[in-house]
Amino acid sequence: MAARSDAATDRVSLGSAPATAALTIAGWARIDSAGLGSFNPIIRLSVNSGDASSWIVGFKGTNGRTPSVYSPSNTSGIVAPEQALATWVYVAATLNAGAAQLLYGTVPGTLSKVTGTVAAAGTADRLAWFARSAADGSEWLAGALAYERIWTAVLSDVEIAAESQSATPVRVTNLWADWRFSSAGLTDSSGNGRNLTAGSTALSAETDPSLGGAVLSDALKRDKQMRLGALLQM
Repeated sequence: MAARSDAATDRVSLGSAPATAALTIAGWARIDSAGLGSFNPIIRLSVNSGDASSWIVGFKGTNGRTPSVYSPSNTSGIVAPEQALATWVYVAATLNAGAAQLLYGTVPGTLSKVTGTVAAAGTADRLAWFARSAADGSEWLAGALAYERIWTAVLSDVEIAAESQSATPVRVTNLWADWRFSSAGLTDSSGNGRNLTAGSTALSAETDPSLGGAVLSDALKRDKQMRLGALLQM
């Protein structure tokens, strides 16, 4: 099952963060209510000193439903089209020395992309899902997350498309953490031990997004990824 937040105190956090020199954050998100504000974070990387923002992936905009990547160095950030409420959307963001990409789509394996410059500020040393931080619930996501993963590498478009179709990581190289927000709860399924800390109230179980078929074996996933790569080179 995925996990749903319906209160600011549901936010979950980790007292460390990945290096931002090369980074990919990707997973399924759904926003159920944007009436709480224009900023609805999926994940916020922050710096402990002053709880300052470093890099944020979430929904913002006039109606609070626009997938976005932004930071103190670029508060406008890069944005995707506004999404409908109660709709699962795959949101993947990459960072490479300030160059950022935002991939998005509601159909597994079919993603669009926007690019720009959204450099991270400072050296992030903590993160929070569903809200600004463990100490700050002034902005929070009223919605659900599933299959959230972080890599300390910039994944290719083909790799990200493959990840959007799989309940388990396709690429394990440079995998920093894997939070499925399922029966594993807040456990990091990557084996790296980056288990999340719960908020003062618990997340609720939610039905997973449909990935368009049965979960593929590791061998079949690798074969599918290779075929996609070959097609793009034709």
